[in-house]
Amino acid sequence: MSNIHPSEASAALRAIPPLPALLAFERAAAQLSFRRAARDLSLSPSAISHQIRGLEEQFGVKLSCAARARFG
Repeated sequence: MSNIHPSEASAALRAIPPLPALLAFERAAAQLSFRRAARDLSLSPSAISHQIRGLEEQFGVKLSCAARARFG
């Protein structure tokens, strides 16, 4: 039997980022391009940017600040 209180478990689940956002980040990082990541995932480059921005807001860190200028 687990010693985790139900409120702790729900807090942990809220901390897990959405899978589409993680996939967008992985593809953008692997391709070094929002455009190519978008093509790979059948999304728009704007959608990739929004997914990554959501991760940045959730974690409170910039994930692509220097890379944004390079990401085409």
